[in-house]
Amino acid sequence: MLVALSVLAFVLTGAGCSTTTAPEAQPSDDGCSHVPASPVTAEQAATCVYQGWVTQDDEMVAAYGAAGVTDDLPIVMEDPKLTSEGCAAGSSDDEVVCSWLALSDTGPTTLRIHATGTDADSYRVVAMEFGP
Repeated sequence: MLVALSVLAFVLTGAGCSTTTAPEAQPSDDGCSHVPASPVTAEQAATCVYQGWVTQDDEMVAAYGAAGVTDDLPIVMEDPKLTSEGCAAGSSDDEVVCSWLALSDTGPTTLRIHATGTDADSYRVVAMEFGP
């Protein structure tokens, strides 16, 4: 009985427990972290969602992209080693499209990553599509 009371007292007082805060997310070499710094450029949002897709890091994708933005893309088994071709204005004033090129035996394929937003308020990836 004395042992049970001692254990209960230990649990209730939190003896042996310490309170720590989680370390701040550190950006990777490409500027991506799970907690984006503001403002996020269109190119950074595209790069971070691409990296999250390649590494199957759903938290990274969610930090920079809209819900479900990678759902229609194939699951990556190994890094496809696409090459960034840069970004250009999209079809609307607030859209930027960043392109990633893959060269294969069947010819070139482009992954287009659409981001919307502004330079002041940040961009988020809203769509991704493969095409010629």
